Amino acid sequence: MTARTAGRERLSRADAANIAMDVPDQVNAFLMAGVLAPGGAVGADGSVDLDRVRASLASRIAAVPRLSQRVVRDGRALAWEPVALDLARQVRTVEPVDGRAGLEELCARLMVTPMALDRPLWELLLVPGVAPDRLGVVLRIHHALADGIASVRLVERLLAPEARDEADAAPRTPNGASEVAAEAAPARGVRAIASGVERTLGMFRQAVPDTVLLGPIGPRRGVAF
Repeated sequence: MTARTAGRERLSRADAANIAMDVPDQVNAFLMAGVLAPGGAVGADGSVDLDRVRASLASRIAAVPRLSQRVVRDGRALAWEPVALDLARQVRTVEPVDGRAGLEELCARLMVTPMALDRPLWELLLVPGVAPDRLGVVLRIHHALADGIASVRLVERLLAPEARDEADAAPRTPNGASEVAAEAAPARGVRAIASGVERTLGMFRQAVPDTVLLGPIGPRRGVAF
């Protein structure tokens, strides 16, 4: 159960750990990048109607309160605090890049660019120059805000043309449960047990094989699509 103080909601231990793990050369956030063709807010020349993008996102953002909260210090703990959302900061264009390689370089830089704690821990960047008549898009979300399946659902809520309730779309058994869920549950249970056993046994191994992930981490990142 979370503690609340003057409209604030204490971060869970997991969310607070995600904040604590941030270091200058390893920002604890995930990126999703893509290329938009003309249509909607994107013009035939790859230009963007930024006001239209923000207006389109406003109602979707309002439906997810966490997207309008920032992280603040509440005594010795961290807490979520509601803020007046400034879409000019959250959804913005950046300097043009040089093709797809330029978009890759931008994403690599963002991997080592801390997210400001004075505003919500997400941003949608629109990137000119990715390709002729195209517009790049980069969505960056801190893991304290969403992780795992929650991240996927958040991306769908923000960017999908229509929200789709997979539970309602799935076939139903006579008792009303989803057949997909009913069939998948035993398999998920077996996989979870096997995975847990494997991780537990791994803790008792005397040595860990050498991998590139165990070497020194430099200040630069590389991203390739």
